[in-house]
Amino acid sequence: MKRFLATSALAGAALMMATAFGAESGGAPRLAWHFVGAASLEGDTNAVLLRRALTAPATVQVLERVRERLADAPQRLAAERIKDPNADLAGWLREGMTELVRRESYGDYRLGAGSAPAFAVGIRVGASAAADWERGWAEVARALGAGSPEPVETTGAKVRLARWPEGSLSTAYAALDDWVGMAIGAEPLQHLAALREHATAQRRDAGSEWFECRGDLAALLRDESLPAFRLTVVGEGQRLRTQARFDFPADLNLDLTPWKLPMNTIRDPLVGFLAVRGFGRHLARCPLWQQLAPGPAPNQYCAWSLGLISMLSYFAFPMPDAANVLREVTPRLQKLADASMPYLAPGHFEYQAETNRTVLRDVIMTVPFLEARPEAEPGFLVGGVSLPLIATGEPPPPALLEQLTGTPDLVAYHWELTQPRLDHWWNVNLFYSMVRTYPPPSPESAVNRWLRDPELTKCLGNAVTEIRLTGPRTLALNRRSSVGLTGFELVQLARWIDGEDFPCWTERQPVLRRLRDAR
Repeated sequence: MKRFLATSALAGAALMMATAFGAESGGAPRLAWHFVGAASLEGDTNAVLLRRALTAPATVQVLERVRERLADAPQRLAAERIKDPNADLAGWLREGMTELVRRESYGDYRLGAGSAPAFAVGIRVGASAAADWERGWAEVARALGAGSPEPVETTGAKVRLARWPEGSLSTAYAALDDWVGMAIGAEPLQHLAALREHATAQRRDAGSEWFECRGDLAALLRDESLPAFRLTVVGEGQRLRTQARFDFPADLNLDLTPWKLPMNTIRDPLVGFLAVRGFGRHLARCPLWQQLAPGPAPNQYCAWSLGLISMLSYFAFPMPDAANVLREVTPRLQKLADASMPYLAPGHFEYQAETNRTVLRDVIMTVPFLEARPEAEPGFLVGGVSLPLIATGEPPPPALLEQLTGTPDLVAYHWELTQPRLDHWWNVNLFYSMVRTYPPPSPESAVNRWLRDPELTKCLGNAVTEIRLTGPRTLALNRRSSVGLTGFELVQLARWIDGEDFPCWTERQPVLRRLRDAR
């Protein structure tokens, strides 16, 4: 738990700093975290499964890869900003991150005057280590072209300030008691003072959380419809408890109509199940839906996966007159595929009237499909990653469906056995890479070995996630899991770590486009 959370916080902060430049101005934090530190968790007996997963050799190797790639990120991604090519930035960042993982820390990213990005971090390193942190901070600042540090008159703390010759950017260092703080931006001294006030208030109101993160997605992603959020993680017995609250700027207007599920089609042995409702009004306004569908948008969606073989994953949503809708939507699917995936040929969508089914033909590995089943499941469109549609056998256990009907404000429910779902999602990722002609992940890569390591997969267990509507503008998420992430999220994490531009997200390019552009 300890290394995973701290490394995730570091990687998330690095990604955020790389992608949030250019957002609109404002002085409030865009993203902030607090981590209690690995040292304080060493005697904790909670989250046993995650602790075992973190000791797996492949996990240790991936965490070391994350640390190395974060340490060399300045040389890889911003070499033109480094004024001293002989400076050992990677060495100092590597050691600094090791200590950051162990110690209690606070940090936040915000925008200061003139929309300049600013970042500050405070670390409880102990008074004896403060001088080493000051030397490291000064070396990094000098390597990036800042002037010599100057003392700043203040009461009780040791403060240093270094400025860049051009523009208004500067960086500050402060030491007080057993804490050190570092900031970079237009007004780093004010930023450190604000961080100290925030940390003092948070320690006063601290709960049992191991990790807390707050953010303003509207400001980070420049979309005013997105919410502010608070996320916490804490060990709870053998598992983790993840909780989050999302506060939207306007009423969500979710229509929580009674659940309608294709109970004649969902069958055991289930390894994953998802049900979502309330989004019909929002889906109807989605440009993609308007391109595809001739009728009203469904208000519910469910998906399930079987544990027989990989790729047996299905979905369904209510759709009146499903057979006619399917007939009309097939040519629209082909048109959309031609526009968005021109390298899909010779794959094509084919409507089969005798079975009320549309399939994606001539694509290796799998046969994606949509199907109307008027006799077995009237009023639903059913689809899947691959045929056959297995709709025989025992129905799912009643306790699973009781999770839906027993919670009136439930918006989404997700349950999975994470190990088989991880395998499913990895194969879906391979299929998606194939149809998009993306370079496939190397079977010898560290992340591929990590996701296949039995020492990791045997620790994954169940993951249950609920999202509830707790107010007109508020959603609350609650998850109990072994490692904090679902199979889908683990695959996306692996993709991110393995990307060429990490800690930025790497946008993959089709191989055929690369070959065309190279000519």
